[in-house]
Amino acid sequence: MIYKEDEFFSKDLKKRPGLAQRANLILTMTKEQIDLLLAYLPKVDPRKVHVWLEFAGQSVYVEDPCGKGKDGSSACLRVLDRSAPMIMAKILKEFS
Repeated sequence: MIYKEDEFFSKDLKKRPGLAQRANLILTMTKEQIDLLLAYLPKVDPRKVHVWLEFAGQSVYVEDPCGKGKDGSSACLRVLDRSAPMIMAKILKEFS
């Protein structure tokens, strides 16, 4: 998810490096994704890139649901759904 000037959206940043460089906030699901993002797009400010749940102030990680079927996807969705209000509150606090 990217937050930029009152807009929230998700994009493939490899195809839009300029967008990633201008973003106010980039949220990933894992630390590994941050490492990949910064390796692929070294001009992105690492201070603007965070793991979703760490940004929400939690130390629990979302398990990648890929290959885990409906149950894995449902579990991931529940975690994201529960943390979304915390994410939004922090975004509004930091960027308003």
